[in-house]
Amino acid sequence: MPDSKKVDLLVNIARLYYEHNYTQQMIAQKTGFSRPYVSKLISEARNSGIVEIIIHDPNMSESPIERELKAKFGLKKVMVVPTPENPEENLLINLSKALSRYLNLIVSDNDIIGLGWGRTLY
Repeated sequence: MPDSKKVDLLVNIARLYYEHNYTQQMIAQKTGFSRPYVSKLISEARNSGIVEIIIHDPNMSESPIERELKAKFGLKKVMVVPTPENPEENLLINLSKALSRYLNLIVSDNDIIGLGWGRTLY
């Protein structure tokens, strides 16, 4: 992680961009940095974990791999939870969050739930 001054800079730039909806050009004008440097700082804030982007999909849209698995195996619903890129992130936590969101929508009495684990299914 960068030093505390750099962290403060990344946080401030990220707040302007994500919370206050400033454009990169507006941030550049406000800070005196170039627009490409502002873009670099925003990317650095995301890559260092200062900024996390979470997409909440109320329609539970399917990814191409989910559609493919659904069609191939004749399933009603498929959810793929990617393996985290960050080693500190726990796959089990990500899986639990995805599963709990989905179960809240669909579970009723006498339902059967199947769960697969690993990189291959047979």
